[in-house]
Amino acid sequence: MNLDVTDLIGKPFRHCGRGPDAYDCFGLVLEVLHRVDIDWDWPLARAFEQNDIETLSGIIMAAVASGPWELVEPPLTGGDVLVMATDGRWSHVAPMVTDKHCLHITKTSTGAHLTSPEMLTRIGYRHQEAYRWRG
Repeated sequence: MNLDVTDLIGKPFRHCGRGPDAYDCFGLVLEVLHRVDIDWDWPLARAFEQNDIETLSGIIMAAVASGPWELVEPPLTGGDVLVMATDGRWSHVAPMVTDKHCLHITKTSTGAHLTSPEMLTRIGYRHQEAYRWRG
């Protein structure tokens, strides 16, 4: 499934941004999930608001382990969610929008942009897992 996210390209980063004018990585995930008719909000939002990496790491893993998600291997598709770790901590998420590209944003990026999981590996997100909604 390929998703049209051209309206999100270039949107600026804002901590706790949930759109429509600015987003953080979790806000982009929520927006893309909404576009594929998945309206799911989880406690992760509170951890992003606190910017507490230890809490965030635990919540990400607990949510995907016990929630309506399944771990998937490539090929990925639009609507899957990449969960990424740096320094052994789960600290970043990105929604897949095609089988090869995700929508990525960080506070140091120039706005939301398309990239590949392989490119994210090269810039430091070496540990990635992908999850698919199983409802």
